Amino acid sequence: MGLTAWLALALCILTGAAATLAWARRLDVVLPAAVALVVQGVLAIGLYLAVGLWAPDATLYDDLAREVAAHLGGGPPPSAMGEGKEAFPNLLGVVYYVVGAAPAIGLALNWAAHGLLVTTLAGVAKRTGLPVVRTAWLAALLPPALFWSSFLLRESISWLLMALFIFALVGLARRITLSDVILVATSLVALLWFRGTAAIILGAVGMAVLVASARRTPILLRLGVALGALLVLAPRLADLLAGYTTIGDLGAKRSLLSSAADTTSFGGETAEQAGQASSFVDSILRVAVGPYPWEWPTLGAPFALDALVWWAVIALTAVGWWKAPNRVVLLLIVLPALAISVALMLTSGNYGTMQRLRVQTSVLLLPVVAAGWLVVETRARRLIEARRSPAHT
Repeated sequence: MGLTAWLALALCILTGAAATLAWARRLDVVLPAAVALVVQGVLAIGLYLAVGLWAPDATLYDDLAREVAAHLGGGPPPSAMGEGKEAFPNLLGVVYYVVGAAPAIGLALNWAAHGLLVTTLAGVAKRTGLPVVRTAWLAALLPPALFWSSFLLRESISWLLMALFIFALVGLARRITLSDVILVATSLVALLWFRGTAAIILGAVGMAVLVASARRTPILLRLGVALGALLVLAPRLADLLAGYTTIGDLGAKRSLLSSAADTTSFGGETAEQAGQASSFVDSILRVAVGPYPWEWPTLGAPFALDALVWWAVIALTAVGWWKAPNRVVLLLIVLPALAISVALMLTSGNYGTMQRLRVQTSVLLLPVVAAGWLVVETRARRLIEARRSPAHT
């Protein structure tokens, strides 16, 4: 990298750290936010030095960014990009055009997004009366989030935009404010270009829950916000849903993903067998609770760890929601997150992509997971104290 690229990298790091820590200070979660920045930074640098870009999508985004930069410099148009995925390679392309090809800046952007994700989820917890500090620590150290945000992928920025949408949504459930209306609109617009289908799912389900949970007084205001969100989504709706409109199309996509994954395709079959034998019921079960323990030896330790983390997220979410005094409000978090999982159930065909995409649900549920963690921790502490008490002995 040249001097300009190094200066841009330093600016990105300083800006990201300042924004993260400033918000963290307001929420009193400076320590978990700082730990998140350090741990994710060390992991990103270590992985980049050890394996480079490694992930196929990361290599693709880097290649597309170089094509975009060349096009901005007068070269031929870049290769076609998937609908709802254009923002990240174009963002990298502009960076590459200005300062030269520098994947490190893309990694720094993801690093900053991860830090802001911690504070955003802590903000969601504060707005919903859930444990703020515990949410921040979970967001800071969730293993799948740390891992996938360390590559040149759009995951970190997508998660941040989804969390910002939920942050604004729960704010609107308390009181309709212009700032939250603007944040809902801007997060959805940005998400339409980073992960378009997620924008549609979150927008539709989130607005439906917002209206359905309204009392008499603010329902007209909430309807207005919901209609505004639909207008935001409308221009790209047809393009983004193309290929996802019939069960046949969904089955074809799922089979294609199975074919591309080989050893991680659902069931561990060959590509051809996976395309023939997999069913929607099988996909639903595997996304809901997979990988199964008997598949761990074949798939490897990372998939086993992912399954254990996912089971903990499911269990603690159930406990946290059930014990919460404001369960209706928490539906604004839980139902959009579950809708993301349902979409993954219908389209996923292998553990490789599922492992990465399922983190979307885990991240959104972290404030509720923190509530469940608090319940379990409190019960465990009381049980230990009861066993140590003189009456028990």
